[in-house]
Amino acid sequence: MKPTSKNTPTLEQVLAELEGKLKEIEGQDSNKSDNSTEQNSPQTPRLKQISKSKTTAPIFSESPAKYIEGTHTSPLSKRSLEKKIPLKDEKIQREKKSSSEEKSSSSTTPQSIRLTVPGIPTPLSSRSSVPSPTTTPLSTPTATPRDANANFSGDSSDSAQPRSPRTKELRKKISKSFSRAALNISKLGDKLSSSISTTTLPSPKSPKSSGRNSPQAHSSTRSSEKSTPFPEITTTIKNQAARALSVLESTIEFKNANATKKALILNAKLIEILTNNKINIDVPILKFLQAEAIERSHFSVIDTIIDIQVEPFVTSLADTMRYIKSVWGSEKGDRGDKYLNMIDSEKKEADLCFVPMFLRDEASGFAHFKIEQKDGSYKDISSLAELADFLNQDDPESIDVRKTGEVKNKDNVLTHSLRSKYISLFTCQFISNEIGNIGFAIDPMIPSAIKLYDGSPLSPSGTTTTTWSYSKTVDGGVKVKLLMERTSVSGKLSKLKNEEQTKIQIDDGAIATLETELYFSASRDLRIGDVKLNSRGWNLPAE
Repeated sequence: MKPTSKNTPTLEQVLAELEGKLKEIEGQDSNKSDNSTEQNSPQTPRLKQISKSKTTAPIFSESPAKYIEGTHTSPLSKRSLEKKIPLKDEKIQREKKSSSEEKSSSSTTPQSIRLTVPGIPTPLSSRSSVPSPTTTPLSTPTATPRDANANFSGDSSDSAQPRSPRTKELRKKISKSFSRAALNISKLGDKLSSSISTTTLPSPKSPKSSGRNSPQAHSSTRSSEKSTPFPEITTTIKNQAARALSVLESTIEFKNANATKKALILNAKLIEILTNNKINIDVPILKFLQAEAIERSHFSVIDTIIDIQVEPFVTSLADTMRYIKSVWGSEKGDRGDKYLNMIDSEKKEADLCFVPMFLRDEASGFAHFKIEQKDGSYKDISSLAELADFLNQDDPESIDVRKTGEVKNKDNVLTHSLRSKYISLFTCQFISNEIGNIGFAIDPMIPSAIKLYDGSPLSPSGTTTTTWSYSKTVDGGVKVKLLMERTSVSGKLSKLKNEEQTKIQIDDGAIATLETELYFSASRDLRIGDVKLNSRGWNLPAE
């Protein structure tokens, strides 16, 4: 809306001038009529009567970003919109719309902008959406149509008076003035609504916005990735914004803040990111980065439990257990460099206490072993001999083997061994590889709970470390905790869980952990618990 110049008359001035001319003309016309009729029919002020007319047009509801349809008085009578609006002599016409635009003019297209946020509230998948900054314009209010013989004042004596052509012309101008004023006020209301609707941050748990690719499509194929309006906002910067939002969502201050405060906190962080990347800060860039941060924060954290007693996990685990049974007692296999450097007596002791694959894992440096102490804390083992002593202590079968040696049956199957050797068979990569297959969905037939921000299931690849923590149970058994940590690294490509097994580089800093427990009874029966999966950052593809 253009500002009112000093020389431009206000609406009240124009209407007062028109009213004066109208009275002057009607006074001249009334002198020609009977004086007694003029005395009994006092003139009713026209402006006051016209303002009582009603029209149907959209009005603001309690929520400034939404509209409702209803009957209401002319916008000029609204207290909240008493701003003076200049009138011009040129004719103002309503912009013509196409048929498709006309059908959609009564609604606002929601755009998921996205904060998350327990208090932006509830879980991610449920965001509510808010109107986008560009809302559909309000329909143009028009003057209430009047019949040529309509009674303006509602006064029976006044309606009998004849109207001169000049009087009718002035009344038409007044009607047009109100129509133009209503149009300008409508546009002002639309601008106010649009500006207000952009001040709050939506729930981070909002549904995915329309236009997002299907889960099977790689995120880089999005049209927005190909033709971004701000090329200086790279994928790296978008990922920085998404990570910043994820960190904010974990803070108490952000969780307890209302939507407006959340938007302010997020924008402050985004301004910091833009400044660090030496990018000029303006409103369009800030809004764009805010939308990207909210969208890309989807699936940033996955925390779930995998039930290994259901398909397809139970069959996969059963196949692995059958293979382990087939290699039990075999002394063949690579034992690692540490074994090669041992003297013969040390090699004999190592073969008695552990299976070859366990020795290989220990020598690789990617497997770590801990023992629970009396205070409940865990410490790294000082040597394999320390671990063997801890596991074999107070075990009757292990005590017998130390005296008589290992025992095999007629089929050359090992039936009596140290407990440390039996447990080492299940605390090496024979089992850890299968747990990784279940949690990281390495097998194409295994589903994955880890997803890109667009919802595409992912099998993460990277550097993996494994930690085994051993403790004794009150019933004479042993409990072993397994912790696997996989981190994304450059050069190791993850795979999408689609038919093509599309390879994709995940941005640095992603980490996924798998946890489970193995319970060995005093009689060496084995039970494996469910797998706990936690992943962070695998939702962000690299540049």
